[in-house]
Amino acid sequence: MRGILMKKIVVIILFCTAHFSFAQREANLWYFGDEGGIDFNSCEPVTSYNRIKSTEGCTVIANGLGELQFYTEGTTIWDKNHDVMYNGRDLGGHRSATQSSMIVKRPGASNEYYVFTIDERGKSNGLMYSTVDMTGASGLGVVTTKNTPLIAPVVEKIHAVRHANGEDVWVSVHGFENANFYSFLVTAAGVNTNPVISNVGPVISGTELATIGAMKFSPNQKKLAIANYEHGVGLYDFDNNSGLFSNPVEVTNRLYSYGIEFSKSNNLLYLSTSYLDLDNKLLQYDLQAAIIQDSETLLFDLADAGGIGSIQIAPDSKVYVSIIGRDYLSVINEPDRLGAACEFVEDGFYLDGGTAKGGLPLFLSPIFYDEMIVEETCLGDITNFRLSKNVNAITWDFGDPDSGADNSSTEIEPLHIFSAPGTYTITTNIPANCGPYPTITKVIEVSDIEVASSVQLVQCADDSDGFSFFNLNEAAIKISPEGDQFLFYKTADDAKSRENPISSASSYENVIANSDSVWASVENDSGCFELIEILLIVSENTIFESVPHLVLDNCDDAKNDGVTFFDLSVAETSIKELFPDQDIEISYFRNLQDAYTESEFISEINSYENIGYPYAQDIYVRIDEIATNDCLGIGNPISLIVRERPQFELATEAKFCLIDTPSLTLEAYNPEDTYSYEWTDSNGNSISTSIDATVNEGGVYTLVATASNGCTSFPKQINVTAFKKIERTPNLIKIDDGINNNTISIDETELGPGTYEYALDNEFGDFQELPFFQNVSAGIHTLYAREINNCKPSAFEISIIGFPKFFTPNNDSLNDTWNLEGLGNAYASNSKVSIYDRFGNFLKQISTDSPGWDGTCNGKNVVSSDYWFQAELINEDGNTRVLRGHFSLLR
Repeated sequence: MRGILMKKIVVIILFCTAHFSFAQREANLWYFGDEGGIDFNSCEPVTSYNRIKSTEGCTVIANGLGELQFYTEGTTIWDKNHDVMYNGRDLGGHRSATQSSMIVKRPGASNEYYVFTIDERGKSNGLMYSTVDMTGASGLGVVTTKNTPLIAPVVEKIHAVRHANGEDVWVSVHGFENANFYSFLVTAAGVNTNPVISNVGPVISGTELATIGAMKFSPNQKKLAIANYEHGVGLYDFDNNSGLFSNPVEVTNRLYSYGIEFSKSNNLLYLSTSYLDLDNKLLQYDLQAAIIQDSETLLFDLADAGGIGSIQIAPDSKVYVSIIGRDYLSVINEPDRLGAACEFVEDGFYLDGGTAKGGLPLFLSPIFYDEMIVEETCLGDITNFRLSKNVNAITWDFGDPDSGADNSSTEIEPLHIFSAPGTYTITTNIPANCGPYPTITKVIEVSDIEVASSVQLVQCADDSDGFSFFNLNEAAIKISPEGDQFLFYKTADDAKSRENPISSASSYENVIANSDSVWASVENDSGCFELIEILLIVSENTIFESVPHLVLDNCDDAKNDGVTFFDLSVAETSIKELFPDQDIEISYFRNLQDAYTESEFISEINSYENIGYPYAQDIYVRIDEIATNDCLGIGNPISLIVRERPQFELATEAKFCLIDTPSLTLEAYNPEDTYSYEWTDSNGNSISTSIDATVNEGGVYTLVATASNGCTSFPKQINVTAFKKIERTPNLIKIDDGINNNTISIDETELGPGTYEYALDNEFGDFQELPFFQNVSAGIHTLYAREINNCKPSAFEISIIGFPKFFTPNNDSLNDTWNLEGLGNAYASNSKVSIYDRFGNFLKQISTDSPGWDGTCNGKNVVSSDYWFQAELINEDGNTRVLRGHFSLLR
């Protein structure tokens, strides 16, 4: 049976249509300047009487029919009879503020409004709001609360836009002497006095003139442009869900920026500058340009003929411009066209007795929508049509010739039922006296929804009671392959009224044993929907009684958390043998519930990881017939077991000194059970089968433990370093002596890899890593060297040769003789030293192991003077070293 095509209730459609249509007329009346007024409720705008007198800011509100409610310039409220509203004086705004006031209807209320006011030039009143109740004073309205403060100081600009939910409203202002935007949320509960703060963009500061200029939200509610008199124009992104501003972009750095407005497409921005008789320009910017400032186009230069004020888009999608003191408004007729194509007209609208000043009225954004509105476009629905413009006469052509005489209508808001699904071009003819759009065309798609006539789901039971769990979403592909939206209901009545949908559609248990039904509501992207009955059948589940149970057990992996990988495909052969002549689909699941609902199936059956089921898990298998997707059986023929691997600890490195001890014992610690062990050396040779092993050399040693369950540990290694005694090689130590600065150098390349340290003459003193000693005194020294490991150091005797710079042979037992010092055992006793006077005459030869020269020559004392020596030093290897120098004899 074909499902029941559902259509939305026409009465509700007409109510919503009326509400939507009326709401757009709230900005159809404009009062500004010195009794300037426009009424946009007719086909063409006409002048409208009022009593406003404002040098700049002003705002008006009409009802959904375009009928005046009240208006204000920030200090006084006038009612629809153009009299001052009861309690409507002394509001906290100022008529000389660029944007002095903003009217917002309280969401969800038909007769209550908030009037937000702004003080001029950052003064103390700042942002305030008052409340108007239109049921008071016999429908003329009364001000019930007045001047509730919100924040100060602020610059003299304000604007408001709808929240993303379409009901609430954001009211935004900018602080003075800071970079903060403040966004206040207005809801059915009232005005939230805690603003959302965005600290973004430049600080607006300086003189009071810095506060001047307007700000506007874009029609799509995603951007805000702000004109700052002394700071140019900034463009910001706006999130109408959070109330936050971001991504500042400089449009221009022009001074004296005043009026600002977007085109309807959001792509072009209009700016006025206003400064005495010197700088009064109307400019256009392309917001899609790579560098917006470079796209600046001058549309009009007033020069010294007055001042240009506010710019405001109107319900007719044109942009109006105020020139101070004029009895005309300028008009941009095509504001979405670049340059001169926008058709700027200086004297575009005659005010007929009114005078323009600096301001034009401010309204909640946006104040218009598409010209043709079409609702309900599902096949069989009553489609309704209307225009956003108000017209007195119109002819409609629905582009549906198969509907016969019903293909056309002269009603202002007609209804039509299309004859077939498809694409239709709707065309209107409007009398010429109703504005610049005599013909409006719109292409629409009339949708039908193609679904199956009936659907059944077959599920396997976990016992014989006739009840099971169904994943109703499985019916979606059977009903419609187009990716439509589905909701499920227990009864046809709930489905028809679209009430009480089944909340757990992925795991629904049938109410009637063995056979039951539910209803699906299927909706496509166009909002068309249909109802389909889904039969639920519970079948017996005996398939797996003949399948042998398979146990897969693996040792744990390196994480040792009871989770590892298994190959589940080993069970497929025995399962397929049960269905030799059927095309089946075998699916694997982590638990029984998933198997019933066919959710979260295991995709990688060759490398399944039992996450969430450590150490043990039952795997459930579901067999479905591919042709019908009917369940043939559900069971758990596979059990998984994860065996623990041995756990112990082993240090990663160890060091010992062969000079202190010949061996080192390595040992595992903190074993979690009793294991068997095997130690191997760097070459893979087994060296121990105990928990410990003794080694006498460095290397990498590996330990593997085996548990009683047969699982072995992952190998653990310890790197052992054995420090040996340092041996002296011929080139290890270099001595530079017999000079003013005796030095000792150690060539570490002779030691091999490692880090070494050294001490001189004190084995227990401070060691240094620098392999160099200087200013070493002559004599016999001991050099200690070791690797940085606190091992016992190696000791080397070093001879540092030197000689006294003078001697005094006066028999006082102090410096009575002169000889070389520090020769030690390194030099043979046959080394000789020859002494000469300063003229080179030979005086004496002495042995290096004698007491030395006593200052005589041939038994006579020589005179005090400088003397020279030449020493021939023969070491124990027979090598000769010649050393020369001079010294002084003092008497």
